[in-house]
Amino acid sequence: MAKLYDVREIAMPAEEFFRLQNDAAYEALQARLVHFARYDETSRTPLPDGGFRRIIHQEPATKAPKAIEMFIKSGLGGKNFFLTETRDVPAQGLTYRWKIDPPAFADRVSIAGEFRVEPIGAKRCRRIIDGEFSVRLTGLGAMLAKFAAKEVARGYDTVPRVAEAWVRGER
Repeated sequence: MAKLYDVREIAMPAEEFFRLQNDAAYEALQARLVHFARYDETSRTPLPDGGFRRIIHQEPATKAPKAIEMFIKSGLGGKNFFLTETRDVPAQGLTYRWKIDPPAFADRVSIAGEFRVEPIGAKRCRRIIDGEFSVRLTGLGAMLAKFAAKEVARGYDTVPRVAEAWVRGER
């Protein structure tokens, strides 16, 4: 099991940055900068507290090492690799829970955690990702975990750039 933990300061008020995490135009910009081939919300349903549950289909454009790619495609019947993210976003607060399900081997791969935003004064905030990544695949587990950690870190590195681009008016 690997810990996913990342903290970034963002030049944007906390409430605005949190709200943008579920804005389609903002996420489209983020998906382009992180190099997703596809990043689509497939459903949004109400939760009892007035919040909502989002289901997001993600298809990374990054190529995995050949051994991982062949293994994954064998489990998908040759289809492209994709992930399904579920977010439970409460009506109040600046925290939501997320879980990412792979299309195959879900009993051996687990990715889940919490997304938090903390104010730092009126015009800045701190974005915190706190989660875990677990792979139980004999022979490929370590390779997949290393590849995934590198991709997750690359994605985290783009967060401040996406927020800055948004503030500049890029859409």
